[in-house]
Amino acid sequence: MATTSSGRSRRPDLWIGCAAALAAAALFRLTGPDAGPAADARATAEPTSGSRIAEATPSPRTTRSRISAPAITASDVEGALAAATPGTQDLVLERKLATWSREDPQAAARFAELQTDPFLREVALRTVAQHWACRDRDAAAAWAGSLGNGADRDVATGAIAIADADPRAALALLSGDGAAEAAARVAVITRWAARDADAAETWAAAQPPSAERDDIVSRLVFLRVQTDAPAAVRLADQMLGPGDARDDAYASIVGPWMNRDPEAARAWAAATDERARHRLDKELVIAGRDPSAD
Repeated sequence: MATTSSGRSRRPDLWIGCAAALAAAALFRLTGPDAGPAADARATAEPTSGSRIAEATPSPRTTRSRISAPAITASDVEGALAAATPGTQDLVLERKLATWSREDPQAAARFAELQTDPFLREVALRTVAQHWACRDRDAAAAWAGSLGNGADRDVATGAIAIADADPRAALALLSGDGAAEAAARVAVITRWAARDADAAETWAAAQPPSAERDDIVSRLVFLRVQTDAPAAVRLADQMLGPGDARDDAYASIVGPWMNRDPEAARAWAAATDERARHRLDKELVIAGRDPSAD
């Protein structure tokens, strides 16, 4: 894969995927220690004429210091964690490592591996993997694969896969059977289905039967029913045998279908087998609808 002189990937789809995967995390990032009304006021205050002149003509010393400013260090992160208010250490760690991973991913990765608190270690590994993958997916994947602990590998590999814009490449990366990788597979296939439901469903149909596959199919059924309820029913019938998984998928169909076409939804529910019909009747009662209404 071609890279720029800085080692940054040239794949535009990778950057798009990273932006989508990291957007939710941005909502939870903490603001800086100087944030607040006073800081906002300082940031927006009109500078004096002297300061405007200074800004317009930076000295060589100032320019050199900006260029040679050191990257974030382990001491910076440790200090921020020590100063964090109770219950916010994970958020502080995530914010700091997001920056560090873009500047020096190898150093950030070493710091993540040294975390002894299980929760903070997981946060650190996931954050480094996501942001390193946006810079250089192959290098990030190689690092994740080198981790000695299986659970750590699952966490890092899953984070890299979720950041990948190519769902097939992401799923190929997720070859393990750990809980973290299983959750990542569900996330990848669900995101894929939102863009190309037919392709995602074809991939799911080719997988061997398992509880994980049933979970994925149930999610695909729920996504499909938003636009095509009969197609959602066919998907559930083709890929889920009688049992709890199929009943759960049916339950996710009946509500949205009732909202759009109550007559067709009731006709379908009435034609299902006794077990399924009993579950669907319960769902309709919970939703405040009378299953027997005309």
